[in-house]
Amino acid sequence: MALLKLNRLDEAQAAARRLMEAFPTYTLTLQRQINPWRDKVFAERYVEALGISGVPE
Repeated sequence: MALLKLNRLDEAQAAARRLMEAFPTYTLTLQRQINPWRDKVFAERYVEALGISGVPE
C-alpha cells in the first residue's frame, strides 16, 4: 500500500510477486477473512492496494 501511495507501482508489483511466491494460496478473499484491522475502511484500502499490485481475488 505504501509503495502505491508513493507511485512506485513496479516495486509494489515486485513485492506482490514475492508474497505470492512465499504464499501461493494467498488471495484478496483470504486477506478479507483474516483481516487484523478494526478499521474497515483501512482494511479495504489495503486489500485494494494488494489487488492493484497483482494479488489475485
